[in-house]
Amino acid sequence: MNNLARQYLQQFMRDLSQDHKAWRGLNALLLRQRQAILARNSEELETINQQIFSLYHKLSSTGSTRHRLLSALGVSTNNHGVQRLINNLPPAWQDSVGLLWQQVETQAREAQVANQYNGTLLNMQYDIVQSILNASEPENWLYQHR
Repeated sequence: MNNLARQYLQQFMRDLSQDHKAWRGLNALLLRQRQAILARNSEELETINQQIFSLYHKLSSTGSTRHRLLSALGVSTNNHGVQRLINNLPPAWQDSVGLLWQQVETQAREAQVANQYNGTLLNMQYDIVQSILNASEPENWLYQHR
């Protein structure tokens, strides 16, 4: 392995470790977001949303970097390529990097589910508020388009 490839690989592993922490933080924030939605705490929700967007930006940035690194290493930029890269690591690194990659994938799926759930909660609250607002004007409620 040449020096440049080694640097790319080290950057890949550093970013993966940072992503692991970021996804854990994002999942914790999504849980707090759900609690703020249920409590209808708009101030807390605004603060949490800013933190979530910051983590989304960070994860997007490291994802772009990972894409470039994988391409530079001659590996496809999908899960298959990452698995191929992991399988070609020195044996002492394969297990730990492979486990870290699996954890990042799991955390990303958990965040997606939590985000969808929170979006559903927000939509339900919006529908309830709209129903309450339209209750005083039955003509609007009767002919409301859905």
